[in-house]
Amino acid sequence: RKMPRLALGTFNVRGLGGTRGLHKLISTMQAHKKKSHLEVLCIQEHNLSQEKEQDIQECARLRNVTIVASYGKADDPESSRGGVMIILDQAIKLTKKIYEEKGLIKIEVEKGSSTLKIANVYVPVKRSVERIDFINTLRNKLDGDTFAAGDWNCVPDRMLDVRGPNPMGYNNMGAALLETVMGDKGLVDRRREQL
Repeated sequence: RKMPRLALGTFNVRGLGGTRGLHKLISTMQAHKKKSHLEVLCIQEHNLSQEKEQDIQECARLRNVTIVASYGKADDPESSRGGVMIILDQAIKLTKKIYEEKGLIKIEVEKGSSTLKIANVYVPVKRSVERIDFINTLRNKLDGDTFAAGDWNCVPDRMLDVRGPNPMGYNNMGAALLETVMGDKGLVDRRREQL
């Protein structure tokens, strides 16, 4: 099935700095909508606390967007850091939350007459069994008609994707597994195609 066009951005913010930072981020997104028709923004590592959910939803209401957020890290249940968030422009209607857990959000939305699935993922950073386990769970949580954005914390090609003096020293555990899982689902790495 042919998927409709969707202007989606993804960004690891490494902390928004509270709701003030969230307001600023939404303003930036709305400015980019005018230039590049950005309609969906997937944020990783927002570092907001779940206790701020009411403030986050008030910010969304004031800025005329929809926000779906999860809190914490998949590999550290006690952490208040990490978290993923999807911000939807008013032209995109949220119809269902499919998954909302630490490190993963998957939602269903309507754009015009089309129904779309969008996932936002923050794969565990640590070189550990948790990263592999998390990637393996994606087999049952993503499908071929999903726009999957995120910070995967592993890359297909260290020499191409990693900047710095020692790209081969980058912890790339899980890259081959992620490529297999995504390939089995028929998902295509658009960023890889761009590079």
